[in-house]
Amino acid sequence: MKTLYIDHNILADESNWELLEKIIKENELTLVLSDWNLVEIAQATDIPQATKRIEFLESVNPLWLIPKVNIYEAEVRQFVLKNYFGHTIEELPKFITSYTVSLSYDCGTETPIGASPRKMVESWQRDPSGLLPIVEGKKEATQAANFMKTVSEKDKKAKKDVLFKEWVRPFIPHKKADAILVAREEQEVILEYCYKNRVLFFDECPSLGVEEQITDIRARDKVRPPTDQDAIDLEHQLLALPHCDYLVTADGFIRYCIKFVAQSIKVAVAVKSLEELEALLS
Repeated sequence: MKTLYIDHNILADESNWELLEKIIKENELTLVLSDWNLVEIAQATDIPQATKRIEFLESVNPLWLIPKVNIYEAEVRQFVLKNYFGHTIEELPKFITSYTVSLSYDCGTETPIGASPRKMVESWQRDPSGLLPIVEGKKEATQAANFMKTVSEKDKKAKKDVLFKEWVRPFIPHKKADAILVAREEQEVILEYCYKNRVLFFDECPSLGVEEQITDIRARDKVRPPTDQDAIDLEHQLLALPHCDYLVTADGFIRYCIKFVAQSIKVAVAVKSLEELEALLS
């Protein structure tokens, strides 16, 4: 199964829809979406327009990516059980056919009954306060990116182990494959193992590898200041790049980041338009 992820700038142009359907059908592609697609749709003030976009997306029977945190946890667990403990486990599926099931990874027992992409977008538009955590998160991400621009390369290298461990620690598994608990002291030993083997770690945990590299790119770019929109663009990339085959985005900065990441991590092929994708697939 070949998968395709589209940026919001592609969906927002309705003249793209007919060609998108054609490409999906003729090349047997499956469109993949995430919660971030819905967030961007919900931020539009034109409610009928948002509804129309949701209806179109639902008409092509998309798959849904499970939330980022769950993907990170699954990748780190797989790495630790395989390389540290020498066990093998079934890989957690990254794509889900049901949006409700995808939502349940994040909401658990509080998942709304009958949840759907349309209902989620409608609820956000009726009560925009539901998007406030996302808005605040964008601001925090922008502040963090701006701060990292002020940190010298010398200081970054000196604190590299600390930054890695603080980031990865929440994803270290608390149980082995046989459900036996992992002591807190051993969790720290595992964390050190991940750091010392971080080349292999990022190779086998591609979602974290992509985030590590894109964060570094943004911090190194002294000319282009980070924006709040970058935070959402980053979330799209972190989900789509490691797990999809193709990504269509008209954003030149995103494609620049992808070109850099692709030098060391196998990621989706990124193109700037559906016309370019069609030509690539022909």
